[in-house]
Amino acid sequence: MKKRSVIAAIILFILLSFSAYAGDTGVFTAHFLDVGQGLCVLLESDGEYAVYDGGGPESSRFVVSYLKELGVSRLDLVIASHYDLDHVSGLAGVLNVFPVLEIWGPDYDPGTNVYDSLMKKIQEHGYVMHSPSRDETFSLGGTEIRVLSDGLYHEKENDRSIVISVSRNDSRLLITGDLTSDGEQGFIDSGVSLSSDILVLGHHGSSSSTSWSFLSAVKPSSAVISCGIDNEWGHPSKRTMERIRTSGISVYRTDRQGTITASFVPGGSIIWNKACSDDLSGGTYDEDLVKRETAAEIPEDVTYVLNGSSFKFHRPECEMAGAVNPRNRVAFTGTREEAIELGYEPCGKCRP
Repeated sequence: MKKRSVIAAIILFILLSFSAYAGDTGVFTAHFLDVGQGLCVLLESDGEYAVYDGGGPESSRFVVSYLKELGVSRLDLVIASHYDLDHVSGLAGVLNVFPVLEIWGPDYDPGTNVYDSLMKKIQEHGYVMHSPSRDETFSLGGTEIRVLSDGLYHEKENDRSIVISVSRNDSRLLITGDLTSDGEQGFIDSGVSLSSDILVLGHHGSSSSTSWSFLSAVKPSSAVISCGIDNEWGHPSKRTMERIRTSGISVYRTDRQGTITASFVPGGSIIWNKACSDDLSGGTYDEDLVKRETAAEIPEDVTYVLNGSSFKFHRPECEMAGAVNPRNRVAFTGTREEAIELGYEPCGKCRP
């Protein structure tokens, strides 16, 4: 365990000991998982667990492993913020491995294979997707998850993201999915209370999100950015990071620091497992890199090729594997059984 984690654990123990004496031992912990260019937040409270998004197709294995190592045996709530590949494909393994009590998702059909496959996976397990309305709440132990989304139709799919406020011990966490500045303005105009201690930046710190007016309304002391290291999309953007720097907000970034945790303890304190990042730099969109990745061939040493859109897996030599969009393609080196456990089905043509 690194020095920072040890110190955080000691401080948390002291605060909990004091709280126990005072009759309050409730702690809520948010785990911001390093799923690369995507988003996955695990919410832990009093032995109950919720997952907000699951990252992209390459994240499924890591997310399942992380939950198992934490001792999770079931999930009380799974939230699909919206239906982009980098937010919901990683949920395949989660749904396949852990029993789930309730699943939330926005009420729209984007007409994509990713959405169709997710709905199929949900139905296979006998679950029903629930689309929550504004002010709907969910009790995760002694922690409240409140929906801030209005549930109405928005022109941009990113603005249909389920936005939640998580509160415990006089502290609040705000998670906005891929909400853009247009969607942010809608929340400001509605008059809903946005003030939060921690803000997970919308759309991985994209320049299209985290406007000045939104930051002024939220007034966070800390911000979390979930994105891939040196990703080709340039997330987080230089403009967004300049707004964060000027506002004096502490930054935590999965691309620089890996998985990050924040524990809300009695008295309103927040204990982080790592110091805030001193890297306030922004990226640059790399069109050439996008083209190179799109043209990338399947590596020779993989066992199977996973399709994060259809949730099928193929032998590397299968013509269907070669037809998988590189954006949805995962080079997998595990066993057939592991691929199935992660929520993928064998190709009907090559029969892996």
